[in-house]
Amino acid sequence: MMVIPPALGAILILLGLALFLVDLSVTNHGLLTAGGIVTLLAGGLALLGAGVPYSGILLGALMVVAMLMGGVLFGV
Repeated sequence: MMVIPPALGAILILLGLALFLVDLSVTNHGLLTAGGIVTLLAGGLALLGAGVPYSGILLGALMVVAMLMGGVLFGV
């Protein structure tokens, strides 16, 4: 099994946040929000699999941030 480096996980998290910011200024149907949620979760799970300390807290915070950002940007 291939292990994803922690740097790639951090890049995916930053890409997810960038997609959220772009979604605020672009008129679309939530595709950027969905992409932001997916990349944010993928980056967090990559960091979780890399053995980052306090990874249990990371997983909880990751889920809360993904749900809040998705709820705000999808307008739920």
